Amino acid sequence: MSYELKGTVKKVFDTWKSDTSEFYKREFVVTTGDQYPSDVKFSALKEKSDQLEGLKEGDSVLVRFDLKGREYNEKYYVDLNAWKVEKAAAEVAEAVDRKKPEGEEDLPF
Repeated sequence: MSYELKGTVKKVFDTWKSDTSEFYKREFVVTTGDQYPSDVKFSALKEKSDQLEGLKEGDSVLVRFDLKGREYNEKYYVDLNAWKVEKAAAEVAEAVDRKKPEGEEDLPF
């Protein structure tokens, strides 16, 4: 089952790499826009972590993720594995506008 959460990027951590394998991940925190906001930490594994390039604190995002649970030494852990991270539509439009060279007008067709 997949879930999604909208919010604002609070923190993007550096990539963590395993010394013994090709495994790597990057974690990030999103603050929800609820009446009582909460900070939710996600993990993006391997190539999914490339989606975090260019994200900065304050960006509005939509995160699609799966819940993963596991047991280790009689302790239980839950991970939120992000598989799709998208900037909010308004921010994407702003980025496109900023890339337009000055003095260029939109063509009427």
